[in-house]
Amino acid sequence: MKTSQLFKAAIDWGAILGEASDNQRKVLANYAFELGQAFQIRDDLLDIGEKGEKGRGKGSDIKK
Repeated sequence: MKTSQLFKAAIDWGAILGEASDNQRKVLANYAFELGQAFQIRDDLLDIGEKGEKGRGKGSDIKK
C-alpha cells in the first residue's frame, strides 16, 4: 500500500496543479492505486525469480 500511496501523492499533486476537477482527481487516484499494485506485484515476482534480477538474492523479501 505504501507504493500506491506514493504514486497517488505524485499524481494528485499533478492533478491539483493542472486544476483537475474532483471527478478527474478520483479517476486519477484509482489509476495511481492500480499502478502501485502492479508495481508491487512485479516487485514480488522478481523477488522469487532468479538471483541478480534486482541485484539481491532470491527470496530476500520473504526472509525479511
